[in-house]
Amino acid sequence: MENKQFPRFSVALEKARAACARQEQCRHDIEKKLYTLGLQEKEISNIIGELIKEKFLDDKRYAAAYVKDKFRFNKWGRLKIRHGLALKKLPHEIIEHALENISEDDYRKMLGDELKKKTKNLKGTHYARKAKLMRFAQSRGFEPGVVYEIIDRIAGGGTYEVD
Repeated sequence: MENKQFPRFSVALEKARAACARQEQCRHDIEKKLYTLGLQEKEISNIIGELIKEKFLDDKRYAAAYVKDKFRFNKWGRLKIRHGLALKKLPHEIIEHALENISEDDYRKMLGDELKKKTKNLKGTHYARKAKLMRFAQSRGFEPGVVYEIIDRIAGGGTYEVD
């Protein structure tokens, strides 16, 4: 490598390491950051390889952390989480494996809790409230079949009583 290139490469590598140390990153995010630093494709590839070798970068670990955070804190459903990970250009297998970490019981309980909270502020006819709950849950990325089932369970006989 030329002397002019080496300092730029090492500075970029240190910046990438620091970004990965602060917060879990995926390959796609680091590549975008390195492009903004003006690096060439070969340099970016070398930095990514170094980060993977040093275990600073791991897309499987990133996907698992993303799923855990978006489910627990943002209360997102599988569809929205899957879409978010796909935007990060992660392979389908990694995304599906990470989504398997959400237990079905926790998933349904969290959706039920969120829908129960939402019902307290709803007005209108039985069907209007049901439609609002459906739109709310779908905007959070929950599958329609699961949403219908939970709404029907919460609605009971159309009263929307909280358990």
